[in-house]
Amino acid sequence: MPRSFTVIVDTREKQPWNLNSSRVLGREITKLDTGDYTVEGVEDKLCIDRKASVSELAQNITTKRFANELKRIKEFPHAFLILEFSASDVFNFPDSADLPPAVKKRIRVNGNFLMRCLSRMQIKYDFNIIFAGNRSNAERIAVNLMEDVLEIYEPEI
Repeated sequence: MPRSFTVIVDTREKQPWNLNSSRVLGREITKLDTGDYTVEGVEDKLCIDRKASVSELAQNITTKRFANELKRIKEFPHAFLILEFSASDVFNFPDSADLPPAVKKRIRVNGNFLMRCLSRMQIKYDFNIIFAGNRSNAERIAVNLMEDVLEIYEPEI
């Protein structure tokens, strides 16, 4: 088992994960160039990006900023996009989104487009997509990933 660790959280995270674990010593809020979370000591090896809703994903997926982030994510040996929703939520977008009906009518992308974009990005930029289903599962998965990556590199740090 890895030692206790400090989680580094990007300053732009509006509602950061709690990351409850006996191994998490605390959180340090710092501007990260890529992703939303990493761990002190393996900042150059672990990158976790988080999307809280399918609406957030839909807003980000075609932006230049997100494309640039994906180019940088390729530099990490362990890169993850953790989604706090299911694949069904993506396929059923925009119907699955918690948006007013007037907003849904104006949306120009659908779930098939979003899923296709995710597939292509995963292949092109070599990162892992995890459909966690909800925030609680996402936090638990993130802690497990952090512990597992730390275990790999612990002798070096």
